[in-house]
Amino acid sequence: MSWSKESSTKRGYGYKWQQLRLAALKRDKGLCQPCRRAGRVTLATAVDHIMPKAECRRLRIPSDYMNNLQGICKDCHDKKTMKENGGEPIKATGLDGWPV
Repeated sequence: MSWSKESSTKRGYGYKWQQLRLAALKRDKGLCQPCRRAGRVTLATAVDHIMPKAECRRLRIPSDYMNNLQGICKDCHDKKTMKENGGEPIKATGLDGWPV
């Protein structure tokens, strides 16, 4: 089944995720953490799994914990996702950041 046909809740982005997302953004003061580490100040527009969810599943470790989450801007998130995708750009993403 394609990700685009499943609800965000079924993909693991329901109420619990929204609460974690808000907590991560608050902890990171709404700033993109990769930009901050590079000496830039940029508004975070998303929360990213530092270790991708698929990798966490493969290793059988939980993915949704605070130490695995970071505020991130769209540019940094797109670059990180492309790198994780073997250099292939993602053609389109939904509002929740998943490929469609």
